[in-house]
Amino acid sequence: MADQPTPEKPGGTGDWHGLPHDVRPPTLARNRSRYWNPEDGRFFTPKVFGAGWTVNVYWVIHPLRYVRRRRQGRPGA
Repeated sequence: MADQPTPEKPGGTGDWHGLPHDVRPPTLARNRSRYWNPEDGRFFTPKVFGAGWTVNVYWVIHPLRYVRRRRQGRPGA
């Protein structure tokens, strides 16, 4: 059964047994929010298009900030 679209999960997005998917056409804003986003505490973010995860490159470039954020228990970490 497919997920129903909501404001939090627009049509074309969802997860299948824990694997995130997004089949909407990629946008520049979504690319940026998934590949370079210091506000998102996740190291792995859902792919811009397709199924699976991608790496939030911000945390690769700034690993000490990632560790500090995780230790502080900040949301999204």
